[in-house]
Amino acid sequence: MDILILPSDLAPFVKVMPLGENNDVGEQVRCLCVNPGRLSKGDKGGYFVDLNYQGSPQTSSASIVNI
Repeated sequence: MDILILPSDLAPFVKVMPLGENNDVGEQVRCLCVNPGRLSKGDKGGYFVDLNYQGSPQTSSASIVNI
């Protein structure tokens, strides 16, 4: 599984996306897409991501943390 982290000004999110291809055992390849938002917004706090990768999307977890 690939992990794509792209901070932006859009609303923060974590999503598992299919890539449209299969791996060696016939399972669909997936990508964990994360937009943690901006770490800081001017003089205010922003967001960061707490990512716990366990080898597959089903056993991994991620959360967006507001600071």
